[in-house]
This record gives sequence, structure tokens and C-alpha cells, in this order.
Amino acid sequence: MGCFAFDEIDSGLADMKRKAAARRGEKPPPTLAAKPAQEKARPSSSEWWRTARTLSSRLQDPTIVRCHLRGTTQFMRRNDCEARGGRAG
Repeated sequence: MGCFAFDEIDSGLADMKRKAAARRGEKPPPTLAAKPAQEKARPSSSEWWRTARTLSSRLQDPTIVRCHLRGTTQFMRRNDCEARGGRAG
């Protein structure tokens, strides 16, 4: 999700540069012309999901526990659970 925010910021900045160049009667910066080709090179979401893989068990953090905290169940490190007043279980 964080990449979406950066994409939006980059898109807005590129749009501002393009409009500023148009007001001055200049050509848009060359990076703007290359952007559509870069967007076409991105895989679609269905292509991404086709090649997505889960983390193997050796990469998962063994200290993550189920934490019962104020009537909810959350997953976090045991120390964080206890520090927040939760019960690991």
C-alpha cells in the first residue's frame, strides 16, 4: 500500500512539472515522456498473483504469538503483547 502513496506523489509532481513547463512554453521534462512506457512494463495484478509465493516457515518469526488484548485478538511479538498488557496464548 505504501507504494501507492509514492506513485500518487510522483504522479502529482510530474503533473505539476508538466503544467509549469506548458505555462512557460517549454517542452515537458524528458522523464515524463518515458513514464507511459514504464507503466506498460508493469505486470498486471493477475500476473503478479500468478507468480506470488508465501513465505517459507523458516522466514516466519517464531516469537510471534496470538495476543488477547482488550477483548481483541492480535498477532505480535510476545514481549510487545505483555508490554501492552495483553495475554499471549
